[in-house]
Amino acid sequence: MKKVIGIIIVLLIIAFLGILGLRIWGIEIVSLQTIVKSSATLFILGVAIVVARRGIEPLFPE
Repeated sequence: MKKVIGIIIVLLIIAFLGILGLRIWGIEIVSLQTIVKSSATLFILGVAIVVARRGIEPLFPE
């Protein structure tokens, strides 16, 4: 499972770098605002998955 997640992350990074590379030549497939929104959404989902798997208790030690 960790390998699959790692491969997906690598593919997303390659796609992001490809989009940024195209912007250098003035080709805009997706707006920067959309990329930022998508990145924020993925980050929030990632945090939610980590919290769901580990529980919320380790985040608030006594």
